[in-house]
Amino acid sequence: MTCPYCDEEIGEGDPVMDGATQTFHRECLIRAVAGSAAHQLQECSCFGGTREDAPGLTLRQGAIAAYQTFLILNAKADV
Repeated sequence: MTCPYCDEEIGEGDPVMDGATQTFHRECLIRAVAGSAAHQLQECSCFGGTREDAPGLTLRQGAIAAYQTFLILNAKADV
């Protein structure tokens, strides 16, 4: 099965999420909804910035970076 976002094979053991009609790598679906790491940090052109995914990253690598950013920004502090 191939991820419709990054067009890479979904391997056995890869974390996945189901979209409305297709199965994605978990990171790719979060990236498609939340935006790139730069977008989540409000540093992309949407917010007047110039930051985008680092040159040379594959779509999947950019999605992993976006997912990690999402987790950090949405972490709950243990009190």
